[in-house]
Amino acid sequence: MSHQHVTRALDYLTDGLGPYVEKELRAVYKEKWVDAARSSFRSDRKSTSQAPNGIVWDAHALLTVMWDQWNGVFRHKLGFLERSIVSELREFRNRWAHQMTLNFDDSFRILDSVHRLLDAIGAPNVGDVANEKRELLRDEFSEEANAEAQRI
Repeated sequence: MSHQHVTRALDYLTDGLGPYVEKELRAVYKEKWVDAARSSFRSDRKSTSQAPNGIVWDAHALLTVMWDQWNGVFRHKLGFLERSIVSELREFRNRWAHQMTLNFDDSFRILDSVHRLLDAIGAPNVGDVANEKRELLRDEFSEEANAEAQRI
């Protein structure tokens, strides 16, 4: 069940972060922003990330570009906390992608980190992530209550 919450959180991250990353890259690199972003991709991802007028973003691509372009692009508006969140989310995204087990604490941490990063950039979908966090908490407490009821 936590896997579904994490999947939705990563979708929210992609939807909220994509426009921000593009805007900031354009501000620094102007018409060369796509080339600057693609320079962060491994050769096997460069072809899958192409779109006619830009890049097909996913959480992995966004977080990789933010990490690689931090000093030149993102550190001017975001702080050390957000840099740490980007690093943490990269690691959790990789665990999720490789279908490693994510417990409740991991899942809540991911949702909270996504919420904090989207809040820091003023993403319009930050409320959706807050709702997802509450739903994850409800699910966890319901499971605990059911387990306790069965034990009794």
